[in-house]
Amino acid sequence: MVGVFRQDGPEGPAFYEILVIREEGDSLILRLKHFHADLRGWEEKDERLEWPLTSLGEREAVFGPARFHSPDPNRLQITVTMRRRDGSRGELKFDLSRVPAVE
Repeated sequence: MVGVFRQDGPEGPAFYEILVIREEGDSLILRLKHFHADLRGWEEKDERLEWPLTSLGEREAVFGPARFHSPDPNRLQITVTMRRRDGSRGELKFDLSRVPAVE
């Protein structure tokens, strides 16, 4: 599975992420790479974040610090626990909803 995320700022795109979830061995792994708005990579050329699947439930999957929860078929809640620059920990929360198809 492949996904793309774009974070917008006041003057347009702030950064992008490309992620891939794929089978590895008998489990899954999430690989993620960040890009600045001009597509320069955050991580070094051949580096990326890698988070193995640590928990799987009926409507939830956890990959390292990222929790994906679907409370119903039309919503996806993502919570990512991150270390801030000052060393403290915080959470980024995303609440996504399915957009109805245009006919």
